[in-house]
Amino acid sequence: MNLKNKKRTAIKIRPQRQRGVAAIMFAIMLPVLMGFITLGVEGGRYLALKGQFRDAAEVASLMISARGSEKDAENQTLAKAVVQAMVSDIDGLAVKVIRDDCDLNEANNNCGDSSDKRQFFQSQVEITSDHNNWFPDWTGDGMGFPEKISFQTDVAVRKYYGSGIDVVFVADFSGSMNCEWGESKEDCEKKEDNKSKIKTLRTVITNVATKLEEYSTNQQYINTMALVPFTGHTREKKGKSYRPVMQVKVNVTYDKKGKPLKPSFEIDQAYQDIFKEKPLMSLSDLLHDNDEKGTFHTVALTPDATELDTALNTMEAGGWTASFEGIIRAAQIAQNGKNPYRLIVVLSDGQDSGPLGTYPKENIEAHEDLLDPSYCDKIRNGPEEKLSGKYVNPQIAVIGIDYDAKSDPNLQTCAGEDNVYTAKDMDEVYDLLLSLIKKGEEVGQLYY
Repeated sequence: MNLKNKKRTAIKIRPQRQRGVAAIMFAIMLPVLMGFITLGVEGGRYLALKGQFRDAAEVASLMISARGSEKDAENQTLAKAVVQAMVSDIDGLAVKVIRDDCDLNEANNNCGDSSDKRQFFQSQVEITSDHNNWFPDWTGDGMGFPEKISFQTDVAVRKYYGSGIDVVFVADFSGSMNCEWGESKEDCEKKEDNKSKIKTLRTVITNVATKLEEYSTNQQYINTMALVPFTGHTREKKGKSYRPVMQVKVNVTYDKKGKPLKPSFEIDQAYQDIFKEKPLMSLSDLLHDNDEKGTFHTVALTPDATELDTALNTMEAGGWTASFEGIIRAAQIAQNGKNPYRLIVVLSDGQDSGPLGTYPKENIEAHEDLLDPSYCDKIRNGPEEKLSGKYVNPQIAVIGIDYDAKSDPNLQTCAGEDNVYTAKDMDEVYDLLLSLIKKGEEVGQLYY
């Protein structure tokens, strides 16, 4: 056979149809695509939630630190409210607040290390939460996220002891302070036990003074505290006697029958001489000496809590109420302070009251006159002096004891609405005092 002459036959190969391959490939890739989608959606969501939790923990820690309350239940409630307001889709939430008073001379594992060796308060917020997944195990064979996922974060804020403070406690020693909390003056008699308001207040002031003394440790400044008890006047200790002092002079005339007419107060002179110490008087000089049964006296600024405690234990309440007498005397004492932060805090269980039965509101009206122009503004604004680069302006605050202090227009005008507090018990009086004292400290340093 002649191969050269053989005809070549072309073989035509027709392509086979590939129908269904794309669908098969899509079915194979679908789980992978869904995985990427799930990862993108849920992963992004979890990253956002993690950031929200960290932000919420920081805000809660800063708020608790600034507030300064030592009550765990209140701090946890506050932290929980902050988290719920800032984080969405929470299915389960647990909040723990740990507060420590970190004295670097004492071992405390919660406090960690402080490179500058200063004392501080530490507020640590720990948050654990559960969240439902949007794509839980959607394949049924373990692929995907679990039904719930938990987050845990914790943030600590250190509130360093700031500059020193001079605190003047202006304490109501009127007769109503001999009553128990919630007991009317008409129903109570002088208590021989430890339940009367004056006795529990003495304990609170001593405890706060002890804290102030402790805070002075390792500090550049030494905290000091003073006490100004008041009724219708203040008193100074002279030897073994207690001499009254009137900051606002009162003039009274009498009718032919010896009945007192409406008294007049030398308001302008009192305003002008606010920072001048007034002369000592005798009880017989008072218009109402028979109604002033208390034994009390002013204690000058001291760094020694024991000195304050010893003096308080000799004092008894009894008399009327003129809070402006105590506030003005406190302003005179505060001038002698050496620290860059000064606080005058009034502790009272009722409105001002006068001894003259015909004019029972004499002290209320006198206080109103002192506020026009405001003697409290004069106390806050001057005289100014410069200490360690800071101007010293005494702050005035009021804490109502068994009394809605916010209902007292004179005290509210004097201190300012934001500086008037009402305590529901003596424990809260203690907390409020510490909170006011801590306002002079540095707040806002975060530690993770």
